[in-house]
Amino acid sequence: MDDVTLDEQIACVDRELRFRRKTYPRFIARNALTEQAATDELRRMEAVRGTLVALRTAGPDLSATLTAIGVRP
Repeated sequence: MDDVTLDEQIACVDRELRFRRKTYPRFIARNALTEQAATDELRRMEAVRGTLVALRTAGPDLSATLTAIGVRP
């Protein structure tokens, strides 16, 4: 993962969530995406963010694991 911090990953997910919240209504209006599918995708992305935040706050116990997978704690 090229030494990407958890804070950088969370910021990336935050940008993606903003983008999806902005664009999904247009996709729904064009019938390119159902409202349920949009809701499900946003829920999943919010869960990803929650997981990253939990990892960030977990403390030093996860430090070795994060380092092993290439995430700088």
